[in-house]
This record gives sequence, structure tokens and C-alpha cells, in this order.
Amino acid sequence: MFLLAFAAPDPAAIEKAIDRLTQAQQKGAWDYIGIISVIATLIVLIVYTIETYRLRRTAQQQVDAANAQTKAAQTQAATALEQIKISQAQVDAAAKQLAESQRQTENAHRPIIILAFEDSAQPYRPQQLVFRNIGTAPALDVQTGDCGHWGGYFVIERAHLVQQGDATQTSIRFLDGLHNTCWHESLYSLILEHLGPPSPPTNALLTIHYRSPDGIFYVTRYNMLLPLQPDSLRFLDFKRKE
Repeated sequence: MFLLAFAAPDPAAIEKAIDRLTQAQQKGAWDYIGIISVIATLIVLIVYTIETYRLRRTAQQQVDAANAQTKAAQTQAATALEQIKISQAQVDAAAKQLAESQRQTENAHRPIIILAFEDSAQPYRPQQLVFRNIGTAPALDVQTGDCGHWGGYFVIERAHLVQQGDATQTSIRFLDGLHNTCWHESLYSLILEHLGPPSPPTNALLTIHYRSPDGIFYVTRYNMLLPLQPDSLRFLDFKRKE
């Protein structure tokens, strides 16, 4: 009976087995689709990761190149600045050399006018007032401003040219509105004759203006004790007029 039962299976059982096999095959197909989907997603992620890495590496290389260019530009700027400083130093040195050369040239061609009382060969005028040039170039347009005094003012006559090493006689004119008298022997006696002695004696600043043949202007200044006498001139300074 056992053999008969094994040899003739139940048709219903066979049908059920076939249904289970069909269901198992259908379930496996969906599993394959899922596995394929996972594999495809993994491939996409791998490709994305690789491309992202390449982009990041490219960007980093560009940043490094930009930094290198910036450093190179900074180095070039520092070099250019150093060259500018060197050039400026050379220009300053050249300007100093030029100024020194001009100063030496000016000193070699510079008039210096002084005002002095000097002995006269004329017996009626024991001393005369002169412009003396102790410089190294002729002096042109030697003149002074008006000098105030008690009761009026006096002027020293202008000299058009005083050669270097020479002296040019000048004269003093006192003006008070009533008298216009040229100096002959002594301004002091002239003023005493017209106004009387000052009380007390006063100081006055006398400035002599002149220029060199190169057109450079100079001044010599004196402090004078009035009334003017041979020993009343006090030299203050000599300078180029700015």
C-alpha cells in the first residue's frame, strides 16, 4: 500500500506545489529588480563621489595657483617698492649734488656789499661813505630804503654798479619837508644844523639791496646808532633774498 501511495500522488498537492514554485519565481524577479536598483544607485553614488573629488581637487589646484600668483605679485610689488625707494634715494642724492653745485657756483659768483666810512684823499672831506664789494661778482642796483630819523628821514644815494673788490662813493640825503640837502662832510653836523641833537640817540635798521649779474638778489643789514657817525655802523648779517 505504501508503494501505491507514493506512485500516485495527489493531484491537488501537485497543483499547490506548482503554485508555490510560480510564486517563488515571481518573488525572485522583484528581488532582482531591487538588487539592480541598489547596484545602480551605488554606481551613481560612486560616480558622483569621484566627480566631486575631481572638482574639489581642481578647485584646490586653482586656489593654490591663485595663492602662488598672489605671492608672486606681492614679491614683485615689494621689489618694485624697493626699486622706487632706491630711485628716490638716487633722485634725492642727485638733487643734493645739484643744490651743492648751485651753491658752489653761486658762492663763486656772489657779490657782498658793505657800507663803510673810508679815508678820503680830499682834505675838506676827511672821510667818505662808500659801498664796498668784498664778494666775487659785480653788484648791480645797490640801494637802501628810507631810514627814519627824528624830524624826517634820510636816504643813501643809489649805486648802479660796484665791481668786485672796488668801492663806490655814495652820499646821504636828509629830507624833512623843508630842506633837501646833500651830505658833504658829516651827516651829524648837517642834522645838527637843521634840527639840533636827538634826545636820546636812536637805533635804526639799514638794509642794502642789490643783485648779481645772474639775477639773484641779496641783502646786507646794519644796525645804526643815530646820528650817523663812522663808528655807529654795526653789521648784522648778509643773506640771499628769498
